[in-house]
This record gives sequence, C-alpha cells and structure tokens, in this order.
Amino acid sequence: MGALMIRTATLFGLMFSASAMAEPTSFVLGLHAGPTFALTPLNITALPRLTLGVELPPAQRRIRLWAGAAWAPPQESGSADDARVGSGSFDYTLKQQELLVGGGIAIAITRPDAPVVFDLELGPQVFLLESRVNGSADGQEFGEHREVYARIGVLGALGLRIQAGPGEVAVQAMMTASALNGRITGPTHSAAITPLVGYRLVL
Repeated sequence: MGALMIRTATLFGLMFSASAMAEPTSFVLGLHAGPTFALTPLNITALPRLTLGVELPPAQRRIRLWAGAAWAPPQESGSADDARVGSGSFDYTLKQQELLVGGGIAIAITRPDAPVVFDLELGPQVFLLESRVNGSADGQEFGEHREVYARIGVLGALGLRIQAGPGEVAVQAMMTASALNGRITGPTHSAAITPLVGYRLVL
C-alpha cells in the first residue's frame, strides 16, 4: 500500500513538472480606457488604465497576478447652504485628481483555452487623491483650498477576453470603491463603475 502511494505521488509530480515545462511563464501588458461613472455627484470622465500581468505555470491562462494604475480627473459644481454667508448659500467648483494604484488576481471562470474567456478580477487599491475647491458667495471669491491624501480601497471587475493576434481584446465592467473623509469632501466615498475596452499583449 505504501509503495503504491509513493508511486502515485511520483506520477503526479512528474505530470506537474511536465505541465510546468510545457507552459512557460507569460507576461501580459494591457492598456484600457472607458468612461467612469461616479456613484457621487462627480461628473462622468474618461479613465485610462495600464496593467501588467503574469501567468505562471502550470495554471496557464487560468490565473493571472496583476499590477496596474488608473487615473481620472472628475469634477463637480454646485451650491450649498451656509448660514454664515449673507445670501445663505455659496457656489463651489470641486476639481479632483484620482490616481489608483494596486494589484491582485484575475481568475478565468470559463475554459481558459477557449477563443472567448470570461474572468473575474479582484484586488486592493491605493487611492491617491488631490482635491481643489473654489467657492464664492455674494460675488466674493473664497480662494482655492487644496488637499492631498491617500486611502485604501478595493477593485473588482467582471470581463471577457477575446483572442486576437499576439494578444487579446478585453472588455470589462470595473467597480472601485474607497471610504473618504477629507477636510474638503467630508465623509463620503469614491465608488465608481467603469466600462473598459482595451487590448492586452501577451508576451
């Protein structure tokens, strides 16, 4: 019995090694873009995203480790009530720069060797934000206030990849979110949904 178990373990080891040798490590470089829809009053803006991934044997095309960065410049204009000003309200314009940096894992949820593959992407993100706000009331400018800070959040994306040439066309529905509590923005969040289209070069 013991000899049989040893032989079985040896056989699986040889199969694993052969699979690893047959499937070399691949690198994936991707560029994506799409409109980002904030789940706050911030306006719709374009979001480019750059990713670098690696596929490790023997799980070729099934699991990818990735790192990436995305950037968006959303804005918001409006008015708010404030009893401290003579008119009882003031106008403001908020301009925000958002840089999202992070990594994670992408898992193929359908056959990874098919021409069209559905996948799920998850990972933590660092939200680096710069907020600039200008306000005025009764024709008087308040001047500009600036704040820079960072928060930890998450990224999740459901997508599909279609084999094309030396790589793949990628279509994703991505959601990002982080709790915010800035001096300018107050307690809020940065949740947004972004449909993305791009191309990934598999090296």
